[in-house]
Amino acid sequence: SNYLDPKSPTWGNALQSALKSGYSQEYSENIMALMPDWLSENIGKTKRVIKAEKNLDDALDGKLDDPERSRVIIEKPFGTDLQSANYLQSVVAGYLREKQVYRIDHYLGKDTVNNILATRFSNILLEPLWNRNFIEEIQIFATETIGCEGRAQYYDTAGAVRDMLQNHMLQVLALIAMEPPCRNDAKEIRREKVKVLAATRLGDNVVLGQYDGYKSEEGVKPDSQTPTFVAGELYVDNWRWKGVPFYFMTGKKMPVGCVEVVIKFKAPPQQLFEGHECNDRIVMRLQPDPHLDMRIDIKSPGLNDMGEPALL
Repeated sequence: SNYLDPKSPTWGNALQSALKSGYSQEYSENIMALMPDWLSENIGKTKRVIKAEKNLDDALDGKLDDPERSRVIIEKPFGTDLQSANYLQSVVAGYLREKQVYRIDHYLGKDTVNNILATRFSNILLEPLWNRNFIEEIQIFATETIGCEGRAQYYDTAGAVRDMLQNHMLQVLALIAMEPPCRNDAKEIRREKVKVLAATRLGDNVVLGQYDGYKSEEGVKPDSQTPTFVAGELYVDNWRWKGVPFYFMTGKKMPVGCVEVVIKFKAPPQQLFEGHECNDRIVMRLQPDPHLDMRIDIKSPGLNDMGEPALL
C-alpha cells in the first residue's frame, strides 16, 4: 500500500515509482487523498503521467486499461450536485472503463450495517409487520461527540448534509425500506435501493444548526454558514411506506455519540393494561456496542392490571 499526496511537488515521481513496484507484484494499492474538487483533475493527471513515461507505459503493458488488474475506487462525495456529478462522471468515463470504477460508501463496509439485511430477510417474524399498517415511525440517528478533528478544510465544503445525510444515512434508510431482493448480490440489492430512493422525498420540517466554536476551527471560513447539525423527516411514497415518517438527525459535538435505527410500532386499537403509553419498538444499534433490542409490553408483577416494558 502506497500513500500518495497529489499536492506534493514530487507527486509524479512518487506515482511512477509506486506503479512500477505495484505492477511487479500480484497486488498493490495506491491511495491518493484528494479533496473532492481535485478529483477530476487528478484522474487525468495520473493517466498522463503514465503515458508520458514510455518505460512505465511499456512496463504496464496495457494493464492500466485491464479491469482485472487496474481499478479506481472513488469515495463520497461524488460531486456537490447533479450537474457536478454528471461532469465528474464524464471525466471518469473519458479515462476509465466503467468496469474499473467503484463508487463506494464506506458505511456499507460496516458489519452492523450489513446486518440490517440479515435481520430483515432471515426472520419471517418481522416481514408481516414491516409496513405502514403496523409501524408508526422510523428514526435514524448518527451523532458524534467530536468536531472536525483536522478535517475542517473538507468539512466546510460539505457540512452535515453532504457528509452524512445524503450518503450514509440514505444508505441505511434504503436498507430499512427496500423490498426483498430476488438474490443476495450487489446488482439486485442496488436495484431495490434505487426504487426506494426514487420514492423518497424530504418533508416540510428540517432544522439546521452549527456548533459553538465551529468558525474557530482551522480551515473554516470566519463567515461560514456550513451546517454541522441537521434533523428532519423523509417520506417514502410507495405502497409499503406511504405516510410513515422517517425521522433523521446527525451532527457533530453532540452530547452522545451514537448510530442507531429505531422502528416504533403503532399502539394496539384498545389498551387493556394501564400504567404507561404503548412503546413497542425495535432498536438497531450500529455503534458503539452494536446490538438489537426488541421492546414489548408485559404485565407488571403483582395483583394489578399495570403494564411495563420488557426487552427481548
